[in-house]
Parts: sequence; structure tokens; C-alpha cells
Amino acid sequence: MTMIYPDFQNRDAEYLSRIIREEIEKHKAEIKEIKAIPIEKATFTNTVLALEESGKELDLHTSVFFNLLHCDADDDFMRISEELTPLLSDLNNEISMDIDLAKNIERVYTNEFDNLTGIDKRLLQRTYEGYRDRGAFLEEKKREELKSLRKELSLTTLKFGQNVLKEQNDYTLMITERSIISRLPSSAIEVAEEKAKEKSLDGYLFDFSFPSYMAIMKYCDSREIREQMYRDRQRLCFDADKETDNTTIVFKIVELRKQIASLLGYQTYADYVLKERMAKTKENVLKMLDDLYDAYIGLAREEVKTVEEFAHRATYAPLPQGQTLMPWDWSYYAEQYKVETLHYDEEETRPYFALDKVMKAMLSLAEELYDISFMPNDTLTKYHKDVDIYEVKSRDGADVGILMTDFFPRKGKQSGAWMTNYVEAYGDIRPVVSLVMNFTPPTSGTPSLLTFDEATTLFHEFGHGLHGLLTKVKYASLSGTNVVRDFVELPSQIMENWMRSPEFVKSFATHYITDEPISDELLSAIERNALFLEGYACIRQLNFGYLDMAWHMGKSEELETRDIELLETTVGERTALMPRVPGGCISTSFSHIFNGGYAVGYYGYKWAEILDADAFEEFATHGLKDKATATRFKTFILEQGDSEDADLLYKRFKGKDATVTALKRRSGLKI
Repeated sequence: MTMIYPDFQNRDAEYLSRIIREEIEKHKAEIKEIKAIPIEKATFTNTVLALEESGKELDLHTSVFFNLLHCDADDDFMRISEELTPLLSDLNNEISMDIDLAKNIERVYTNEFDNLTGIDKRLLQRTYEGYRDRGAFLEEKKREELKSLRKELSLTTLKFGQNVLKEQNDYTLMITERSIISRLPSSAIEVAEEKAKEKSLDGYLFDFSFPSYMAIMKYCDSREIREQMYRDRQRLCFDADKETDNTTIVFKIVELRKQIASLLGYQTYADYVLKERMAKTKENVLKMLDDLYDAYIGLAREEVKTVEEFAHRATYAPLPQGQTLMPWDWSYYAEQYKVETLHYDEEETRPYFALDKVMKAMLSLAEELYDISFMPNDTLTKYHKDVDIYEVKSRDGADVGILMTDFFPRKGKQSGAWMTNYVEAYGDIRPVVSLVMNFTPPTSGTPSLLTFDEATTLFHEFGHGLHGLLTKVKYASLSGTNVVRDFVELPSQIMENWMRSPEFVKSFATHYITDEPISDELLSAIERNALFLEGYACIRQLNFGYLDMAWHMGKSEELETRDIELLETTVGERTALMPRVPGGCISTSFSHIFNGGYAVGYYGYKWAEILDADAFEEFATHGLKDKATATRFKTFILEQGDSEDADLLYKRFKGKDATVTALKRRSGLKI
């Protein structure tokens, strides 16, 4: 096995830009050689395999550049990304829509497909399908039009993401009176105070990073401040007077996607995307969303009613009689309800989930399940001081890959949590995987402490990491997490189930000061809380899924009038659990579908949740650390990448197709 590690000693934007430009030219030369092969001499080895193995250095440096753009960017990175994106888009179009390459690949597909086996056959299939679906076989005029549209789409989605990052970085909410935030967690107050001091300000500075935003929404007694922060967040990139407004960009992205689909012969962009997914059709997606809606809407409405009734008698800042529960009230009163009625205070979980202990438990679990080890490495260069690095090895000492972790918010880093690859696995090259979070950082006197939900998020992203690390597929385009979108969340979401298992949590959760084990009472409260908002959480996710589909399913009055608020109001009418607030929207900052690869894919979270609940019942039945079950999951899911269709891989693990029964059972619904 061979390790390739990014050169973070030379990581400034100008340097990376120069290297990327050089590698673009080298890659063009590689492609020229492959194209020069006469069609009658084209083979799997000299054409398809050669194409797969070309451009590896370019892949490495572009991966470094764009990953740093998302997690440690400055103005130079943003400026240069706008220069590099059209160059890379042109290159991608030039290669993926080259008619000579396409004809050679088609000949190989016709002549050799039936003679190949295993992963070679899959690579040929995916390569041919890729050229077909990109439009390489269209007439020249349409190919050129597609190239132009895709280039424009790349630049437009990049601009969308940059606008969101800029507004997130620029936003601050300054509070000068401590009494207003007196019930916030002490860690959130300390961080806010330190942020203010960094700007030479007296008071407490809050922003849109998740820990900061949620601290206000859950614990700030001032309804006016909660409303202000909520409205400000809803207006992110939704202000025509600002250069960072994304309103026009959203419609442009949707229109470009629609034009691309039309040129390729599809009625809608949803039809184009879904043909290769597990769901296959938009009708199947909508049926899944509708089925879950029918199952969960009653529970969700009952939960909201319960919280609203409680809000009028709440201990802290009760909702005045006659006033309606609003979106900025939800987290605040739901949190009080949990404390007073469910006897669950999320902040009470924080002392038991010190980041270092959660990491140790999580890595130990993976070691036991999958026969691997994680060893800290302090010799490899980091791109930021907050990053930690682990060498991952198999039980026999062979290299599995490198895991990097980057856990704390900072300027130039996008909000949220994600897993990414710096190096994809291929041949004997092992992957370099990174987990990126935005947890509350440690202070001078306190380690980084996670809530139970934050710890669960870490397990989720680690599941993606395992998927990327444990792959045994020898071709990069098919390895690790390079699977269909509605399957990719299975390895991540199944990891959350261990955090829902009191037996496992109790094995490591101890108070960071006293080392006292987490109590059975708190574990029971966590379990009650997990069940309490199952309905609300499901309907909220369905709303995002319906919205994603609405943007990409074709013509509608709202799309024609270019009215985002009208579209979101219409789509969200069924799923609305509280009054809609005018003057704001989700779409202009909905990075998942307009900049993050989840277009016509947000439904995949719920699709994969059906899979993960069904799959985890194998562990629940045979044991949380059952080796036979873990080996099957590793062998048929984590190691396989896109070597076969996802539904076949799942059936190999489980023995049958998944049903929604396990998810309903986990949610406490009647079966």
C-alpha cells in the first residue's frame, strides 16, 4: 500500500493555482495520447483504464485547493477560485464530451463489455454511461451548447457558495448586557466574550456558526433578540440591495440545470438526475416523501401543540396568552419543555461528552467492529493548528489511510459539518479523509464539550469517513463514497444508532471533572428526548425534500414569476407546523442543493434513514459489537463503493430489501 499526503507546507492560493494550471496542461497531454489511438485499436486497457488513471496529480491539487476554500479560505482563495473554476469546467467539458473519446469508449463497450468481469466491467459501464449522459454523442452544436451551460453553471454555483460564506463571515450580533444572555451555557458566553475581545469590543459577539446561533435560539430569554437573529438568518443572501444577494442566482442555477436536462432529452432536471439513483424516478421520490408525511404529520402536529400549550405557562419568559408560537420561539420553549417535563436539559449532557472522550470511544468502536487501528501522527504537516491527524491501519499492520479532523469554527470556514476526501483510494494508493465540524472550541479553563446531539453528528460524519477509508475498490471513480446519492448516507446514518444505544453511551460518557459516569436518569431523559421530536424532525426534513424537488421538477407558476417566497410558501403549505414569516427564505442559503451536490438528492437523507434503521436492527438483534454483522456490513457496504448497484449491495448485507417498518418502530409509531 502507498500513501500520498497533501503538501500543506505549500498551501497558499497563488502557489496552488500555479500548480493546478501546470497540471491542467499535463492532463491535456495525457488525453491527447489516449485520443490518438485509432478507433479500431481502442481497448479497455489503452482507453478506459488509461482515462481512469489520468490526471491524478491534478485531482490531488484541486482537491487541496477547494477543500481549503471551504474550511480555511481567505480573499485570495475566493478570488482565485473564480479564475480556476472556468478553467477546470472547460477541461471537464473538453474531456467528458469529446466525440472521438466517446466513440472509442462506445466501441470498447460494444466489443468488450460481455468479456469483462467484476470491477473492470463496472468501470467500463460507468465510463460509457458517463459519456452518454454528459451528451458526448449529441451533434456538435448541442455539445457546444452543453459545454457552455455547464461552464456557466459551475461559475454560478461557485458564486452562490461564496456569497453564503461571505455573509456568514460578516454577520455579528453584539450584546452588551450579560443579563440578557444569563441563561446561555457558560461555554457559549465565554466564546462570545472572546470573539468580542478579538475585535476590541466590550460585550458578547454572536454569529451564524451553529453553536453560537443555537445558543441564542435555545436559551436567550429575549424574544426580540431571538426574532432578530432568526429573521437575519432567514435573510441570508436574500437582500436585493446587497452584492451577495442570491435570489437571481438561484433562478439562474435552476434554469441552467433545466436547459442541460432538456438538451439531453429529459423533461426535467429531476428526471435526468434520478435515472441512476436508487429511487429511479421522481414519482418514487414523491411517494416516499408522501408516505413518511402520512406516517409522521399527526405526531408532528401533536408535538407542536404540546410545546405551544407549555409555552404559555413556561417558567422563563412565558409566551403571552393569545400569542402564537413562532419559529423563533420553537427551540426556546422546546428546550424548556424538555427540561421541565421530560427532565432533559441538553446542556446537562455536555459535561459527559468531552470531545477527546467521544473521539476515543468512537475510534475504539470502529477498531473493534472493523479490525482497524487509529494512531495519532504529529509529524505530518497540518493546514491549520486545530487539525489532528491519525494513521489508520488494519489489524495486520497494513495501511488503510489517513484521517484528519478539523473541529472548531473560524473565519474563512463554512458552517456545518461534513466529510471530504483529499486523496481518493485507487490501486494501492490509500485515501486521505477529513472530518470537518464547527463545535464549541475549548477555552482557557474548559475542554471542548459536546452536547449529545453534537456527539451524534460526529458519529454521523465518521460513518462517511469509514466509507471513504475502508474501500477496497481499485478505481478512484468507483471507490469509497462515490456511490449514488440516496445510498451515500447509509454508512453515516447507521453510526448514529450507537449514540441512541444507552449500553454503548454508558461505556464511555463520564463527567469531564469528576469522572462520574453518566446517570441512568440522564440516559433515560436522552431517550425520551430522542423520541419526543421525531415527528417534527421528520416533517422538517420532508419540507426540505419537497422544496428541492419543486425547484427541479419543471414549470410552475412560482418558477415563472420568479418569486422565491411564493414558491416556498406553496411547497411548504402541507408541512408548515408554525406560521410562515414573510420577508425571508431558505433557498438563497440552501447550499446543499445549490452548491453542495444534493440537487434532486435531499430526499436521500430520509431514503437512507429507512435503510439505516432497517440495517441496524441486525446489530440490535445480534449485539452492538457483533463481529459477524459488522463483517457483513464492512464486506458488502463499506468496502464496495460503487462496484455494484446499491440495492444489490444492500440485499447482500441484509438478505432482503429494506422496508420502512424498522424506522417507524424506532420512532415509536404504531406498525
